[in-house]
Order: sequence, then structure tokens, then C-alpha cells
Amino acid sequence: MPELIIKYCNKKPLRLLQRLSKYFDFRLISTKKDEQKSSQLYGVVIITAHPELTPRVLKAFFCGIDLNAQQLRKDTWQRSL
Repeated sequence: MPELIIKYCNKKPLRLLQRLSKYFDFRLISTKKDEQKSSQLYGVVIITAHPELTPRVLKAFFCGIDLNAQQLRKDTWQRSL
């Protein structure tokens, strides 16, 4: 099914589309405004984390991976050159 995204500033277009949807057999689906916020800090894009991301989930994700902080710093330094 084709999809169309319409952004609007006031509620008039939304009300019009709701009325038209009854006659022309289409649906309106509203999306959450805060699906994924992002901001920029010194040129780096920062994306907000998923609300269900907890330390327990992160521990389960990183468990079993041999992470060495010293080696990570060294690798990062080499990539930035």
C-alpha cells in the first residue's frame, strides 16, 4: 500500500483529511512525535536511547565479549590519525 507523510502546523488539514478518509477509503495513522530525537554537539549527532534500554540489557549484550579498555583506547587513537 502506498504511504504518504504530511506535516502540518495547524489542525485544519488534519480535520479535512479525517473527513475525506471516510469517503475515499484511506486511513490516517498518527506517529509519535518523540520517536527518535537527535541533537548535535560539536558536530557529533547524539541520538536519544530507547526507553527500555536498561543496564541489565546492556550487561547481557556485552557479557562474553572480551573488552579491554586499554586496547579500545589504543585502537581509537590509531583510527583518528
